[in-house]
Amino acid sequence: FFVNDYDLKPIVVTITFIIITCLSAGIAQIMSLLAARIQRLPLILGVRLIGTTALMLMAILPKIDPDNKDSFIHSIGLLLTIFVIRQGAMNSSMGISRAVVMDTVRPESRTKWSSMESFASFSWAGSAAVGGVIADAHGYGATFLVTACLHYFSCMLIIPAAIASRRLERIVLSMNAKDRAAKKEKENIAKQLKTFEKAEADRVKRFEKERRKNAANQ
Repeated sequence: FFVNDYDLKPIVVTITFIIITCLSAGIAQIMSLLAARIQRLPLILGVRLIGTTALMLMAILPKIDPDNKDSFIHSIGLLLTIFVIRQGAMNSSMGISRAVVMDTVRPESRTKWSSMESFASFSWAGSAAVGGVIADAHGYGATFLVTACLHYFSCMLIIPAAIASRRLERIVLSMNAKDRAAKKEKENIAKQLKTFEKAEADRVKRFEKERRKNAANQ
């Protein structure tokens, strides 16, 4: 899209995808911290809605005229920013969504559902082929529009799942709270032990100092 329609250099596209990778990792870390305190499916839904809306913006924004240099530089910067936000948001929720699936299904079914995720990843190749046909016939904007509509539909499917899994999420949040409390208690015990060891070492030093002083006086 960026190479064909806007003649961007490969180095610019490469740097863009490096930024996307870093942003995805950063958002994933933030999501993992938030997931310990709030329900995971609403968090996934919010992030995916942001990514889908960014893709919809790419679909409806008017095409930039490369001949108008000043407008082109500002507009392509905006378009790249929207693209980075879209990719970063959509890629960052994979780890948490996989964790939700593994927590929800029975232990004996986890291998089956894990293989289903691999099949879903394989299906991207087929969807890319369909997207290529739509892009050739109607342009990249139509491809982005259809993809965004499909993403919005998939986001709607998360809503009943989020409602149905509230009990599970409460259990997970309770376990996370207990883990944090146990970790904090362990840290407090370690701190108290360290303080005690330091006080004991100081007492031994004072005792040795007094003993040497008394021995010198005798």
